[in-house]
Amino acid sequence: MHAAVFIEWADKTYTVDPLRIDLRQLKHVKDIAGVGGYAALLQGLSIGDPDSLMGFYVIMLQQNGEQVPTKAAINFGAVAFSEAVNDAFGRMTERADLPLVEADQSVNPTQNQPDPTPESPPT
Repeated sequence: MHAAVFIEWADKTYTVDPLRIDLRQLKHVKDIAGVGGYAALLQGLSIGDPDSLMGFYVIMLQQNGEQVPTKAAINFGAVAFSEAVNDAFGRMTERADLPLVEADQSVNPTQNQPDPTPESPPT
């Protein structure tokens, strides 16, 4: 399954492959935006955290061969970018090659399990 995300931003389509984010990029994001790690970056994106948005913006530019501005020069419409990123991740989920696994409602996980309460000894 290819994990690329296609972000429609500033009249252009940017491709970001989260699986290609390397250690150097994460360290750069931590230095420039203060976001410490991939999980924190994704969690921050889901809530519109400005540091996570800045970090992902930097990764997007890097992966598309564009010049990354200095931290002081980075400025963009944060709400619009957040919506574009979340839309892109939503489309990625909708287009996933693998179906979502749902719990089988016909199987009772406690079926055929021993009773956790020990029986009283006969008196």
